Parts: sequence; structure tokens; C-alpha cells
Amino acid sequence: MTANLSAPLFAGVDADALRTAIRRACQATGTPLWSPHDLTHRRISLLHAQGYSWAQISELVGNASAKVLADTYTHVLMDERKVDYASVIAERLPALAELVLT
Repeated sequence: MTANLSAPLFAGVDADALRTAIRRACQATGTPLWSPHDLTHRRISLLHAQGYSWAQISELVGNASAKVLADTYTHVLMDERKVDYASVIAERLPALAELVLT
């Protein structure tokens, strides 16, 4: 089965509802606020870290220029080396689980 990459990720959910849900989850877990824009940066940096080329990522995220994408997002790759994401997530999992289960 091939994924439909052009399909909405959260069909029927508007941008305000998504931002509100993210804000609530961040507050409940003590995580710094992440916006949909921040999540886009993270997705692109993870794709790049997994070995996708800038051209492949550009196609996946709907960006017309791989060069512009690389120029825009390279700073995210450098910044993430300073954060131990596994530790941040592990510390906050209990609070997140409580939020999701209630």
C-alpha cells in the first residue's frame, strides 16, 4: 500500500484546533511550546538525518526549490545537536500519558 502524501494529515481539523491541542499537550508535559511551524522544521531535519536528499525532502514537503529548503533548514540541523531529545521525551512521558488517557 502506498501512502497518499497529498492527503491531509489531520482531515477535518483546522489550524486553530491543532495549535490549541499542541499548546495543551506542551503545557501538560512541561515541554516548551512547539508550533506547527516548529514541527515542520523538526520533520525536515529528521528526514535529512535519515539520509533523504534535499531534493527528496523538497518533493515530500511540497517545496519548489531544494536549494532554498537546504539554506532555510540547515540551522535546525545544527541546533538539534545541542538537545538530548530522548532524555527530554523520557522525562515527560508520564505527564503526556496522563493527558492522553484522561
